[in-house]
Amino acid sequence: MIKSVLISLLILLLLTPWAQASDGRFAPCTAADLETLRQLESVYDALLVQGTRTRNASLLRFLVERQYEWRLGLNETLPRCAEAFEIGWLMSQVTGDTVAVAALDLADEESGWLLEPKEIGRSRVAALLEDLGASLDDGALTPQSLDDAGAACSDEQLAILAPGMLLGFEDAVAVAQAAASPEAFVEFTGAYLELREAMWNDLPHCSEAVEFGLMMNQILGDYVGLILHRVNGVADEDNPLRPQIVSEGYRFADKTAAVVAALDRNRTVKLYHVSGSDGANIRACPTTACEIVAVYAAEQELRIIDDSGEWYEIRLDNGETGFIAGFLASINSSG
Repeated sequence: MIKSVLISLLILLLLTPWAQASDGRFAPCTAADLETLRQLESVYDALLVQGTRTRNASLLRFLVERQYEWRLGLNETLPRCAEAFEIGWLMSQVTGDTVAVAALDLADEESGWLLEPKEIGRSRVAALLEDLGASLDDGALTPQSLDDAGAACSDEQLAILAPGMLLGFEDAVAVAQAAASPEAFVEFTGAYLELREAMWNDLPHCSEAVEFGLMMNQILGDYVGLILHRVNGVADEDNPLRPQIVSEGYRFADKTAAVVAALDRNRTVKLYHVSGSDGANIRACPTTACEIVAVYAAEQELRIIDDSGEWYEIRLDNGETGFIAGFLASINSSG
């Protein structure tokens, strides 16, 4: 009974995002994007073949390392277009399932029940690539790219990631870390589905957001395999997915800290202007003894982060901060 529930949930995991995929929020792929996807597919296919040939622990470690390296590259290489995002999302899950099947086989545990959703995902990838090629040949897709997906996120777009989506991800990870039974796996799967749907619907179209979305999906997908190993009696210290999850967790935490710092740095309290006719020196710290880091002209706009003291902290055009003497800043422009 439990295994039939797990099979149904895993199939649902593989198919859920695609109902959301045709909403037009991402631009369609071009012929050049398809060529990039074909190159990714060649390594992806090699990983799946290697999974079937994994016969000992050394080969399993090699498979895990290759899959991890490929998935890191996926974040950098994946074209920022609708079909590519779907295909990359699913390829990531299928390679994760491949590792899980190989590990279960080596542990002499039943893995047949995981093969079905893995093969469904593999077939889905092949169908998506075939459909994309046919659509491009027929001229059914407009040859355009998602320009803003390659651009840095704005403050508003970063705010969608933090804290909302990132907090939801952390909650799902907390459930996964404690899960050790089939019932807990079902609970985690529900949280995973809910978060994945939110990511699919709300992901901003900008560089950091696309990377965060793929990373979150990959980490949670790895937890699916880790929990399944637990359910089958494999200890975490013997789980080949554990080092990968730890490494990605640190990488994710570093990127999250950078996003939060950027939001804090970019938060504008008030809009001021330089008062007087001679301009103003912007210094590295709130004293005239500090280095001058910029010189602002009279009436130049100031983006104030903190105006509570004699020196006001401002955001510079390069994203760094500086300080201006408060008497040289006016909230009203004389122009």
